[in-house]
Amino acid sequence: RTITDVDDIIDCGPMAEALGSMPTADWEVLQQVNLDDCTKPLLSTLKDEDLELLVSKKTTRQAGKKGEDEALKGKEEKKRKKTKRKTMEAPLVLSEPVSSFASGRGAHLVQQARTVLAQMCANSRQHCINGSRNAWIVKPSGKSRGRGIQVMRELDEIFKTTESDGFQWICQKYIEQPLLVHGYKFDIRQWVLVADWNPLTVYIWRQPYLRFAGQKYDETMEDRSEYRHLTNNSIMHDMDGFRNKCEDLDCHGYMWFVQQFQEYLHKTCCKCDTHHTPWLQPPPYTCDYFGVRWEDVMFVAREEGDEDEDNNDQDGDAPNPSSGPMGESSGPPAPGSTTSSTSASTAAPSDRGSASDGVAASSAAGDPPSLTDNS
Repeated sequence: RTITDVDDIIDCGPMAEALGSMPTADWEVLQQVNLDDCTKPLLSTLKDEDLELLVSKKTTRQAGKKGEDEALKGKEEKKRKKTKRKTMEAPLVLSEPVSSFASGRGAHLVQQARTVLAQMCANSRQHCINGSRNAWIVKPSGKSRGRGIQVMRELDEIFKTTESDGFQWICQKYIEQPLLVHGYKFDIRQWVLVADWNPLTVYIWRQPYLRFAGQKYDETMEDRSEYRHLTNNSIMHDMDGFRNKCEDLDCHGYMWFVQQFQEYLHKTCCKCDTHHTPWLQPPPYTCDYFGVRWEDVMFVAREEGDEDEDNNDQDGDAPNPSSGPMGESSGPPAPGSTTSSTSASTAAPSDRGSASDGVAASSAAGDPPSLTDNS
C-alpha cells in the first residue's frame, strides 16, 4: 500500500479504497509486533473494546452513547471473535530464525522485502529519517516553549494523552534519525519579518542561531527525556548542569552562532586537500560588539502559568558568552576586520533577539542592518 501509486488503481474502486485502509487480517498481525524484540509479543495495556472507542474518537464519557452503533458493529465483532479463536487455536508465528529463510521460498520473501524497502526509499525522500521505532511527537496546540510536548510509541498511549479537554493536539511522525552535531539534536531559529502582504515584503534576519538538546540523542528511543529530544531553552534551563560549559559542543547555554555551525560543517564534510573559505567569518553581532554586558541584557523565562499571548516566545535564559569551536576570544572585531575566523567570539546568541532588535542595534552602532528585502 505504501509504494502503490493511487493513479495506477484509481479506476478500480475496491483497490483504491483499500489503499488508504488497514485490513483486519493485517491489523491482527501488526498489533502484536514488538519493535524492541520481534521474538516477543507486544503487551497492550488497553482492552480491544476501549481501543475501538478511542479510534472512533470517543471519550470515555461518551462511551454510554454507543448504543446506536452496536447493531452496526455486531458483524465486525463476530468476525473478530472468530479470528481470535483461530489465533488461540493456532498461535501466530511472528518471527523465525534466519536459517529458515535458506529455502527457495524464503529467499523469494527476503528479495520481495528488500525490493519494497528500496521502492519506499525511492518514493519518499523522508523514508530514511523515519526510523524503525514507531516514534511519534505529540504537541498541545495551546501551549508554547516546548510545554506539554511528548514522544510516544504506542497507539493507546497517544489516544489516552490526547483525550484531555481544552486542547487540540498535533501528532506527527517523529524524525528518528535526525542530523546530529557531536551527538546532540538541534534546531535552527530563523527570524523573519513580514512587513506587508500587498506587495508581499519579507525581511530575513541573516544571523540565525542553533539551539541544542541538553543530552545526547538516543536513537533506540528507550530514554524519552525532554532534555534528550527537545531543544527549547525554557526546557533546557531546568536541566542540571545547564549553566556549566558543555565540553562536547565547547559552549555555554547549548547554543551556537550560525557561523560556528558553518565551520563545523566545513570541518566534518569537506574532503578537499586545500581550502579557500572566505565565507567563514566570525559572528558579527555580539554583546561585546555592541558594547553591552550579557548580564545586563539577559532575561529569565516566565513561569508556566503566565498568559501565552504575552509570551512572545521568550524561550529561556540567554547563555553566558563563552568559548566555542570558533575560538577563545570573548568578543569579535567589528565586521570588516582582518581577524581570522579562528579568533571569533562564541558568545551564544540571546534567545530574545528578533529582526527588529537587530535593526535598532545595528543602526545605533553605525552599521547597516543585516536584513534582506525579499519583496
